[in-house]
Amino acid sequence: MHHLLTHTSGLGHWEEYPAVDICGPAEPDDLLGLFAAVPPLFPPGAGWHYSSPGYVLLARAVERAADRPYAGFLAEEVFAPLGMTGSFAGAGDGRPDLAVGHEGSRTVPSWDLATVSMGAGDVWCTAADLLTWLDVPRRNRLLTPASVAAMTARHAPTGRPGEAYGYGWFVGPLAGRRALHHSGDNEGYKAFAAWLPDSDQRLVLLANQAEVDPAAVASLLGAG
Repeated sequence: MHHLLTHTSGLGHWEEYPAVDICGPAEPDDLLGLFAAVPPLFPPGAGWHYSSPGYVLLARAVERAADRPYAGFLAEEVFAPLGMTGSFAGAGDGRPDLAVGHEGSRTVPSWDLATVSMGAGDVWCTAADLLTWLDVPRRNRLLTPASVAAMTARHAPTGRPGEAYGYGWFVGPLAGRRALHHSGDNEGYKAFAAWLPDSDQRLVLLANQAEVDPAAVASLLGAG
């Protein structure tokens, strides 16, 4: 679990699995088989390589441990206790309150979020809810102090100057300031969230335009 959380498992990212159709859908067991068919990039713990498939495996582990669907687990154990009423996991088909993704002037469909990307970018949030999520490390909400410390520790160097990976966070400089941060993207969508502990600032940027680079904008804001 530690290796999956820190991207040190040896699993590749989507480009290492050309047989996976990220637009899906896919049967869960078939998807796991496609991951297993590709040799790992390195032995667990011997390197760092960002891997969304690793987080898909973590979501499957949550389902087995909790004996309930991953989306339901997040709704009941994460979103509800934190009061994140504008958040849910999985496909957003048919919901009238979602921004539509764009690339250029055309609308584009989301990747499959019910199976292929489950655990790896399948959460829909409002900006206000993402600010609340940043209170997990910022205010020790939801988790014990020991778990927050493990979540925000510098577990694995990423190869970029001063930066390491925690559990679901990059831990390193943002515009020269200490930060916990992460970006996200989907077809037609971009996102970025960061907490700067020294100044206790939180940054959240969401865009439904593929050409926007929220991380670059956040770096400019973080420098202020």
